[in-house]
Amino acid sequence: MNLTDKTVLITGATDGVGKLVALRLAAAGARVLLHGRNKEKGAAVLRAIRDETGNDRLEYYQADFSSIDETRQLAEAIEAEHDRLELLINNAGIGSTTRGKIERETSRDGHELRFAVNYLAPFLLTHLLLPLVLKSAPARIVNVASAGQQGIDFSDVMLTRGYDGFRAYCQSKLALVMFTFDIAEETKGSGVRGGRSSRRSAESSGDGQEREDTTTVGAKQSDLEIELSILQSNYEKCLNFGLKARAIPTQTIDGKQPVLVIQMLNVGRCPTCGSWIVGWTCPTC
Repeated sequence: MNLTDKTVLITGATDGVGKLVALRLAAAGARVLLHGRNKEKGAAVLRAIRDETGNDRLEYYQADFSSIDETRQLAEAIEAEHDRLELLINNAGIGSTTRGKIERETSRDGHELRFAVNYLAPFLLTHLLLPLVLKSAPARIVNVASAGQQGIDFSDVMLTRGYDGFRAYCQSKLALVMFTFDIAEETKGSGVRGGRSSRRSAESSGDGQEREDTTTVGAKQSDLEIELSILQSNYEKCLNFGLKARAIPTQTIDGKQPVLVIQMLNVGRCPTCGSWIVGWTCPTC
């Protein structure tokens, strides 16, 4: 995609991958809309990117994704102020802990915090902005997920029992991957391309630097391409999984149901040590 004069929205653009992507897209000549939670930090990032790239077509939008209302207000502001959106990058998210907290936390609306920020917020934002994206076709939606995934217990999606932050993070990212499939089907034939980018944590890279997982699995539907890096390394390690799928609608938000379209129950023997695995990770290795 030629980004000159294209309008791009990047959520979570004041840190890490989001900030780097914003810098590079600004350097490529795009009109970049940066999202974050902190007004002062957002202003500082805008100044830094403007100074480095000379691009003055930068705007900052503030919203807390732990709030459905603020997510909705962000979409409304962008729709009111822009008539095109060629690229939507759902990058914002939180990891397995926040400010050192390891106990279960909830969003302002009472949802498990990681599920709310990492899945419900991008789900809602994407659907609210979808008419604008469709009007701007050819366009693209990118959901930034993770190499970490976790099967979802549909009897306790909000993890009220036996909470674990890593599990909460991983199941929210699996839900985001499945949403990518869902939005791809919804926009089939529209000229909108849906994709998922996967990033590994700094801890797993060995040198403290974040790495993008470039392993992809491609599936094409007419002019719509879904690029998914779905745990390829884990699939290669444990190929004898049994996968079961079912669709489970959750709470309706703005007339849309964030449907978790697959329950992944992975059962098999680890090819390295032979131990039985239920889930993604071998308990022995």
